[in-house]
Amino acid sequence: MKFGKQIRFVAVKSWYDKYVEYKKFKVAVTNGRERMLEAHENGALDSELDTMKEEFLENIFKLIYKSLNSVTSFYTTEYVKFQELINEIEDDIDVHLPFSQRDEESKKSFIKRVFGITI
Repeated sequence: MKFGKQIRFVAVKSWYDKYVEYKKFKVAVTNGRERMLEAHENGALDSELDTMKEEFLENIFKLIYKSLNSVTSFYTTEYVKFQELINEIEDDIDVHLPFSQRDEESKKSFIKRVFGITI
């Protein structure tokens, strides 16, 4: 089984649209290759082929950068969210106030944060 298909089975479903889109890369590479082969077979000049190669590489790198920026942005956002939760829990721990002595609102807030992380 190919890597792009394997990742579907191990990917977190709710994050699937945040993964690198391998199929887009495969399509772009296949299309670029076919265009260059066709141009070569039709007698394109070396300078034309060189221009096609440059355009092909430029498009591939744009896809890569776009994909990497998307993934990086997503994981940075997730990191910040979880770091905030960790900080809140650490604050609760630092207070050292026994759970039984907290008011109802503090108890609910603490349980919600802890339960949200462990699910």
